[in-house]
Amino acid sequence: LRGSWRAHLERFLRSISPPNGDRVCDPLLEAPAAGNTSCSSVFTSVFKAEALKPVNQRRQLVPYRISCPICRLFGSSNQGSRISISDGERADAKGSIMVREHVAIDRKTGNVAQRALFKQDALQGAAFRIDIRLRNFELSHVYLLSLLLADLQKERIPLGSSKNKGYGQVKGRIDEVRLTSFGAAPDPF
Repeated sequence: LRGSWRAHLERFLRSISPPNGDRVCDPLLEAPAAGNTSCSSVFTSVFKAEALKPVNQRRQLVPYRISCPICRLFGSSNQGSRISISDGERADAKGSIMVREHVAIDRKTGNVAQRALFKQDALQGAAFRIDIRLRNFELSHVYLLSLLLADLQKERIPLGSSKNKGYGQVKGRIDEVRLTSFGAAPDPF
């Protein structure tokens, strides 16, 4: 869930970013390409540059400050995540395992391959329950999470393999939202 949700929010933020504006990093890209690198590699290069300076001239480096909005929420190799997603538990006994048969295509000839049939197991109609926890959050994190949950409710985020064949349709539902605040004074509401 974590990877597909992160990729979905990255696509969303890239689609609304101005062409020359701040963009979401590519966490799989280590070398600069068209000015876009991962937050981890940017922090590593800044850290190396600071290490060459005399001790009294070094800045205190905080990975969070130079991270993109997605790395601030999901974390990177230099900082922890603010969001945690539990393993899915079956909510009820509904659903069934379907066996789907597919034809393999020979890449050279374009015909049906020698071993023309392969099978894929799929779970259909099952319901799972997960817990999403957001800790030490900012309003931007709540906004991104609300976008994600809205798209899950509208079935816009497929999961698993063969998504281009129409498999992996997921519909989300919010059962409960809880806010826990720690501090000296209780919340006024």
